[in-house]
Amino acid sequence: MRCLMLLLMLTAAATAQNLAGTWKLVSAGEWRPNGEMLHPYGKAPSGMLIYDAKGNVSLQLQYDGKGPAGESYFSYFGTYKTDPQNGSVYHAIKGSSSEKLRGATLTCFVTLDGNRLTLGLLPDMVNGEMRLRSQVWERIP
Repeated sequence: MRCLMLLLMLTAAATAQNLAGTWKLVSAGEWRPNGEMLHPYGKAPSGMLIYDAKGNVSLQLQYDGKGPAGESYFSYFGTYKTDPQNGSVYHAIKGSSSEKLRGATLTCFVTLDGNRLTLGLLPDMVNGEMRLRSQVWERIP
């Protein structure tokens, strides 16, 4: 878990210019405090993330199987702002398949490595324990 935290701290400068484009999902994971990796969307989910140069964002994620509540699809759209000094991007969610996310702002820590984008979400309480979540995306040429 410490390695993941360190990875999320070592971030490239994320700007709207270098995030703009279409990204396909490579992997999505969630880490328990004991270091166990979970697959909240299944082991082989698929997805697309789009950032445009005007500050709009759209995320679509198809589960590999079903989620804990029987869901099989997750999506949201809204706007985004980058903070290159903190290595983060903020997604201001206007609409979502998850009612609790509508109107929320997600903070994601960004690591850019060539055509790979890693989004690390702030730790979140899940089933009584703090978990780290991250998604790895690859730019679609």
